[in-house]
Amino acid sequence: MYKRQVLQVQNSGANGASLSVKDSNNEWNLATYNGDFNISDGVAERLTIDSSGNVGINEDNPDKKLHIVDTSAGAVTYPLRLQNSGTTTGTDVGLIFTTKTSNGGSASCVIRSESEDAVGNNSLVFTTSSSGSTTEKMRIDSSGNVGIGTTSPSSLLHLESASSPSLRIVDTTNSATLL
Repeated sequence: MYKRQVLQVQNSGANGASLSVKDSNNEWNLATYNGDFNISDGVAERLTIDSSGNVGINEDNPDKKLHIVDTSAGAVTYPLRLQNSGTTTGTDVGLIFTTKTSNGGSASCVIRSESEDAVGNNSLVFTTSSSGSTTEKMRIDSSGNVGIGTTSPSSLLHLESASSPSLRIVDTTNSATLL
């Protein structure tokens, strides 16, 4: 860990310590209080790291490792953006969900956006892990076609399997299989 101290702000009292940076238009504060670290803009806390390591963005009491709040009543909000600035077909960006296995390995599932071409058409791709191998299981292409078992769906719902593909629809109220 880097230990050289250039500037130290300390308060031996119970109210924590803070450092303010101001100009004629803006104020930013860095503060510690009760084991939490906060960055605020002089109006509200914008980033909090609590004593358990949870990070809050626009949330001063984060209850998960990353807790993002965007308040915009009556509007759709997008508080998280993942971006790959690559410009070629096949460029991806996504989320990886990983769990550890009992034998010390890991298993991952991925949801990703994949560039289909140079003009901005994208597919939403879902992959899952089986026996240590991650493979694509479903895709929604830019035309709205959904493919399960295929990477290039050619109709609104395209199901494909090498071993007896089937579609099952069950009516749970009447305990009947419709297909």
